[in-house]
Formats: sequence, structure tokens, C-alpha cells
Amino acid sequence: MLAPVYGCLFIALLPILYLLELHVHKTASLAVQAEIHVVVVYLTSLFASIFNYRLFFHRLHSFPGPIGARTSKIWHVWKVRNSKNHLLMDELCHRYGTFVRTGPEEVSIFHPEALVAMNAPGSTCFRSDWYDGLYPLQSLANIRNPVIHDQRRRVWDKALSATAVRDYDSRIIKYAEQFDQLIAESVDRPVDVYAKFGFFTSDVMSDLSFGKSFGQLLENKFHHSVLGVRNFMGVFGALTPVPWFGRLGNKPMMQLNGWKSLINYTKASLRERMVNEPPVPDIASYLLSASAGHLKEDSNYLEGDALVLNIVGSDQTATTLIALFAYLARYSKYQDQIFDEIKKISSVTEFLAVLRLPVLKSVIMETLRLWPPLPTGVGRIVPAGGLTIAGRYIPGGTTILAPRYSIARLESCFEKADEFIPERWTTRPEMVIDKRAYNPFSMGRYSCVGQRLAIRKISHLTALLVSKYTVEFGPDDDGTRCFRDMQDNVTMNAGRLDLVFRLRKAD
Repeated sequence: MLAPVYGCLFIALLPILYLLELHVHKTASLAVQAEIHVVVVYLTSLFASIFNYRLFFHRLHSFPGPIGARTSKIWHVWKVRNSKNHLLMDELCHRYGTFVRTGPEEVSIFHPEALVAMNAPGSTCFRSDWYDGLYPLQSLANIRNPVIHDQRRRVWDKALSATAVRDYDSRIIKYAEQFDQLIAESVDRPVDVYAKFGFFTSDVMSDLSFGKSFGQLLENKFHHSVLGVRNFMGVFGALTPVPWFGRLGNKPMMQLNGWKSLINYTKASLRERMVNEPPVPDIASYLLSASAGHLKEDSNYLEGDALVLNIVGSDQTATTLIALFAYLARYSKYQDQIFDEIKKISSVTEFLAVLRLPVLKSVIMETLRLWPPLPTGVGRIVPAGGLTIAGRYIPGGTTILAPRYSIARLESCFEKADEFIPERWTTRPEMVIDKRAYNPFSMGRYSCVGQRLAIRKISHLTALLVSKYTVEFGPDDDGTRCFRDMQDNVTMNAGRLDLVFRLRKAD
């Protein structure tokens, strides 16, 4: 991360160079020409030296990969300008194999053992400098200091424990009913579920964060801050390969309307929540309680947590719901099987019973396998002593990635890996060859703390809708667009999906 410092130093020295040239050549025009000549020669020599070193003499030179990727991350930024990093990584996996050098100091490893080495309890890998992107805001999702992270994690574990999430069920039910009302008003007509699922997930998360929802389900439109951040994430995702850009462009990027709007809304809502304790505890209850007496000192953590909670906790869940219902529309037999399961329980509001429905659970798991919330993931840095992963030594200080989207589609891990086959999780376990490859929520210290809540939201809303409606694709939609337009903006974001909901006929 010293490159920005050197760049700024070089720019700062240009006026001094000009003055020296002016002293020698006496005229401004000759001084400028001489300075340009010196700069061109210097930069040409510098970049030629860097290029040759990274390509032929670097400690990672033996790892295969595109020449552009091996010499500069700018190549990577250009390749993912359309937010298709998951597809780029998959292409590199098929072309170069298990180990691919995707940056001068970066190796992407397409093997489930990498997921374990990076994330399992006891892993000695640590978070890369990418996680500094939100600084000075800090959240559980981007704290790099393991001691501070573990302190904050203990608070979050209480807020999202098996006991605590049961207190949130009433909110999930409330917004699921509002979602159902929107669908009831559009029965037998095409519905843009890209928007509707987004309303549901972000309304739930804003209620749990701030004690009030965005009100999108009631107004049937995106809240301005949610819409803005969705647009912003496209820029953010494309710049993921170059975390140093955040050091140069952090402040200008933070002024972009969508991002600035969400930050301002988060801060204002958090201040309001501090003086309005809800009758039923929410996530903020635990976070604010842990910071009692030092709210000012913890403000960056509280604001960062609230911000990331709404981005990650809503966008990822919405994408999973969109993909899941696209599969239900494409393979209608699973709708019938889930409906048969639901008839055997007393109510879809019985969360424990819903969570145990085998077909519903398998459909959710298969959707998460094919479309993991973090399709590429973010890098970890190998400790000083290096690591051996899948039989290959990785030098210390190397940034490593384990792209979940590609690993979960390896035939060495799953039979018919590209196909949607929920039975692999129930009646056909032989189709799961290497279970380590199923890792949608990560594991260990940095595992997704909100996975219980996410599964509860997905399970309840799916059960509610399947119990009342049959689902089919809208006119001119077969689900292709939804999957084709998936974007890897760090988190996975689905394309548009139009569905028609029809009331189930009474038996």
C-alpha cells in the first residue's frame, strides 16, 4: 500500500524538478520540454523494470495467469468493469487450473482446501488491506485487528444468537405479510420481484437496525438511500481489485449521492434509535448496550455496523430469494413438494417447524451453493511463514482468494455441479463429493454472523408464498435474464425477474 505514497511524493517533486531545469535552461519552454523528457525516460524505465521483475523474477512467477494480471491489477479492474468478476474468475479457473496468479501479489485458488486454510478456526491468515475501504467507519465485516474484531464479534454473537433471533420473528412476520399484500394486489399479473424482495429484506433490516423500517413495502418503491447505494455498489464492486484506490479516492467516492445519502440516513436514524428503545429488543439493543458509557468513542463502530448491516443483510438475502424463486418457477415440482410439506405443519409462522422442512431446506441450500452471497470473496494475506494449500506452497505475504462461485461448481466437488439439484442435500448425498466446497457463509472467526437471521427470513417468506400461490415466469421471461445479469459487486446482485403469482386452488 506504499504505491499511493510514492505516487504523491513523485508528483510533489515535479515542481522542484521544473525549477532545476529552469535554472539550467533559463527559459520556461525549454525547462518544460526537459522535464517532460526526464519524466518520460524515468517512468518508461520504472515500468519496464516493474514489468520484467513481476513477470520473470517475482517469487510468484511460477504461478500461471494472464500476463496483464501478473503485472498489474489495473488489468483486473478493466476486465470487471461490467461487474462480472465471478465469471472472469470462473474463466481463469477453466483456463489455468487450480492456482491462478490474478495479481502481482495475489493468487486465486480454486480448491475447497483454500476455503478451510483461509477461514477455518485456527487459520493464521489475516484480512487484506481491502477491508480499509470504509475507514474511518468500522464494522464487524471490515475490522482488520483480530483482537478488536473478536471483542465486537462477542457482542454480535449475542445479538444474533439462536435465542435472540427468535425475538426478531415478529418483525419478519410483519414484513412478510406486507409483502404478501403487495402480491395479493397483483395476482395473475407480472410482478417485478427484483424490487419487491429488495423492499422486504431492507425493510426488515432497517427495523432491526434503527427500530423503524424504510417503509418501502407500504409505499411500493425504493427508499432513496437504498436505491442510491445499489447504484453505488456497481462502482464499488468494479474497484474491488485495487484497494489502494480507496486511499486516493475515498473522500470523493464518499460524496457520491447514493453513498452519501445512505451514510447520512444511517447516522440520523442511529441517533434517533439511541433515544427510542423498542418494546421488543432489536440488534441495535445489543450494540448500544455494549457501548453504553462510551458511545462517542464507539460511534465509528456503531455507524459502520449499522451501515454494513443494511447493505449486506438486505442485498444478499434479496438476491438469494430472487434466485430461489427463479428456480421454483423453472422447476415447479419443488413448489408442489414444499407445499405438501407445509400442509403437515400447523402454520408457516412456526419458524422451527419451517426450518426443518427438508425440501425447502434443500432448495435454499442448492440456491446458496450456485449463487453464494460473496461469489468471489475478498483476499486474505498468508502469514510470514507461508502456507501449503492443496499441495502447493504459497509464500508469506501473498494475498489469496478462494472464489466460492467457481469452487462450488467444480465437478471434483459436486456431481453435475452446474445443475440445480436439491436432492443432493436429501435423497442423493452421493452427489456431494467434497462438502468443504459448500461454504456460502464462510466459517471460523469471520463467518457470517447473520446467517441464522438470513435463513429465517428466506424460509418464512418462501413458505408463506408457496402456501398461498403457485409461481410461474412472466411473459417473455424464463429466468435467463435474472441469472445472466447477476453482478459481482463484492456481494452478489441479481438481475430483474418477472413472476406471475396465482392463488392456489382449494383441495
